Amino acid sequence: MTLLTRWEHQRRSIIRMDLTTARGGDSSKHFDRFEELIRRIKRKTGVEDIQYWKMTTREGNGVIHAILAGNVSLYVDQKWLSEEWEKIHGAIIVYVKRYRGGSLSRGRVSRYLISQYMAGQDAQAHVSWTWETTFNVPIVKFWKQFKAASRGLHIKKP
Repeated sequence: MTLLTRWEHQRRSIIRMDLTTARGGDSSKHFDRFEELIRRIKRKTGVEDIQYWKMTTREGNGVIHAILAGNVSLYVDQKWLSEEWEKIHGAIIVYVKRYRGGSLSRGRVSRYLISQYMAGQDAQAHVSWTWETTFNVPIVKFWKQFKAASRGLHIKKP
């Protein structure tokens, strides 16, 4: 929800998509192939800055569930996406839908992804996002510094 809220505040164009792996396909290549798809989407749409959240799962032969946010109108039709994903990864089954902003949409999308793929499931393989470009701070470094600085602090509960 934080990413969706941030992207909505930045007035980004947002889409949700799912990308499958064909039978016998190699889901270990998801990262590189997803990056290639992002490059192709940028060329197709003219969007220079695409930020994303993605989760790879072990369901079926491997699936990428992703939310993309562009600095200008970001939309690709399902037919084009399917053709490109087949060229890159050998799979034709994809899902793409434009995200409609607002708290109802944020809640619906985040609840779906959490309940279907993250809560108490062992199908989740990896989650990543463009944290550095989304928040403009090195989150991992900041978190480590915060933990180090707060060691030994005892916070009283009210």
